[in-house]
Amino acid sequence: MKKFALTSGALLIAFLFACGGDSTGPGPAPEGDWMPMTVGNWWNYIYDGFTLFGTSDSFDISGSAERRVTDLLQHQGGFEVYEFRSLSEMILTNPDTTMVYADTQFVYIRNTGDEMRAYQDTVSTNYDLVALLPLTLGESWLTQPGDTHENEVTSLSVSVTVPAGSFSGCAVITQTDTAEPTFQLDSYFNDGTGVVLDFVKLGDMQEISASLETYYVQ
Repeated sequence: MKKFALTSGALLIAFLFACGGDSTGPGPAPEGDWMPMTVGNWWNYIYDGFTLFGTSDSFDISGSAERRVTDLLQHQGGFEVYEFRSLSEMILTNPDTTMVYADTQFVYIRNTGDEMRAYQDTVSTNYDLVALLPLTLGESWLTQPGDTHENEVTSLSVSVTVPAGSFSGCAVITQTDTAEPTFQLDSYFNDGTGVVLDFVKLGDMQEISASLETYYVQ
């Protein structure tokens, strides 16, 4: 089965960064709320793009995703985590075929003040490092020690227009993978709104965007 970058666990982790701010300078961003984590908050996205099977079988991509803060739970490590659910349906079409890929994922988010961490459950103490806080332009980190996924703050001042509107002063976290050199994910965060755009590219084989369409933030 073909693996799509926008439904991968690595991409989902990149959606969950929750504290920072926007700035045009080279230093750390002031405190803000890049991904508001209140139970009941939700974000709806639309997919657009293409993917190739083999060297010539091209499919257009459409579909939608919902991301929602569903609960505040106690982790067995003695701290609280936010349960974050992602539902997605990706539709692949060409003149001869239509395929639908549906996916549901949960992660559990903790903000320590210095780090944003994502746990796979409320038992294990292993976590993915989502972000170092506050955001600093040019700062980079590995998702896990020895991992092949590297994340970097590549901007703190981008303007983005999506179906939900125009957003300025966006921060961008770019993820690359040394095990897959053609992979690049750019996630655009707006202070007080959350993720407004994700764009992933796998060389000439795949380009997919997830653009914010509607949202509710308390």
